[in-house]
Amino acid sequence: MSAISVDNVSKAYNLYRRPVDRLRELVSIRGRSYHDEYWALREISFEIEQGKIVGLVGQNGAGKSTLLQVLAGILQPTTGTVQLQGRIAALLALGAGFDPEFTGRENVYLNGAILGIDRAEMEERFDLIVDFAEIGTFLDQPVKTYSSGMYIRLAFAIAANVDADIFILDEALQVGDSMFQRRCFRRLEQAKKEGKTIVLASHSAQVIQTVCDEAILLDHGAMLTSGPPVNVFHAYQELLSRREEEYVKRLKLTQGSRAYWLDDVERGLEDVGFQPSSEGEEYRFGSGDAEILEVELYDDKHVPCRAVQRGHWVTVALTIKFNRDIETPSAGMAIHTPVGVAVYGISTDNADCPLQSQTAGTLLTIEFSILTQLHAGNYVLSCGVTEKLGTHVHMLDKRKDLLVFQVHSAKRFVGLAYMETNITVRVQESTVPTETDVSADKVLDI
Repeated sequence: MSAISVDNVSKAYNLYRRPVDRLRELVSIRGRSYHDEYWALREISFEIEQGKIVGLVGQNGAGKSTLLQVLAGILQPTTGTVQLQGRIAALLALGAGFDPEFTGRENVYLNGAILGIDRAEMEERFDLIVDFAEIGTFLDQPVKTYSSGMYIRLAFAIAANVDADIFILDEALQVGDSMFQRRCFRRLEQAKKEGKTIVLASHSAQVIQTVCDEAILLDHGAMLTSGPPVNVFHAYQELLSRREEEYVKRLKLTQGSRAYWLDDVERGLEDVGFQPSSEGEEYRFGSGDAEILEVELYDDKHVPCRAVQRGHWVTVALTIKFNRDIETPSAGMAIHTPVGVAVYGISTDNADCPLQSQTAGTLLTIEFSILTQLHAGNYVLSCGVTEKLGTHVHMLDKRKDLLVFQVHSAKRFVGLAYMETNITVRVQESTVPTETDVSADKVLDI
């Protein structure tokens, strides 16, 4: 069953060069046009089944927000039809549907009215909304005093706690702290289990690929492709790469000798001008029943380092102090890219190297030795120590993003990880005589 059906939808805007041209067109006896047409959407068609999460991707100006506004009923399409089954909850532009002079409390009821929900039903849901938003005393302050994060907290809390069948979100998950974002993701997962349909726009590959069942790529108002999120993002990255190449070529033509730095951009070997610090912007939390006192990175000669060579061993050493008796401790480490993409992580538990029970006052050193096979670039290290209590994992000390290190590599390849590869070349047929046996296999160990 289709929850959303979009058939040949297009949306055009009239663009006037000067304000007076709008009046001149209105009073023109001969019906002369003084505007240019801009098509924000062109012949968009797709269907979304009930219970699916679909992501919209594309560059700024691709038509994502316009399409979401059409789905939400805020805009009417110029041509085509949209059919939706059920109540809609939309979270679009920041603060949309809020009166800046009203308090947060008053805007909860105002948004309910906009969604067609009477006051009695909103009163039943009010406590759920307030608990989800967690904006404290600001609930009774005018929303014009809110930060962007507080705006989105309240807006998402309202959208997430009304009895809607279809949720429409425009970059809503990009605002707010990490804890609130995780809460939002859990709410989306719950909504999916309840059979709700969700359409969201995002520039984040991680959001689209981990949350969505399908994705749609828009560009200049047109729908380029749709399907599994990973395939759509491959097409999106290819599009971005092609646009970047065109940009570099244009700059070289216009900048001349001043564009010397573009060679580095074109090669894409490194982020020009980025000099990472030796330490990350650490975020730390946990009960404190154990503490990670020290974390060090050693090269293959056991010398402290902040840069390693691809193909060499590197050791992450944790010094942990236990402040109380811990029956089932576990320690682990994780490597991410600077934008948060998980590269590798392991713990003593999932490596089948369980730790013995530890008594208060014990000082323990754990070393994780890893053969580095990463692409050249910058990476962020996080570490943690936990206690397993049945099926529950109790965080004792988590040190996230505490150390930044670099990987150098002489080999060029695509992706985050290098994989040992043998290339076999077979000449099946040749009319050119050579001094060597052309039928022999040529094996290259790279």
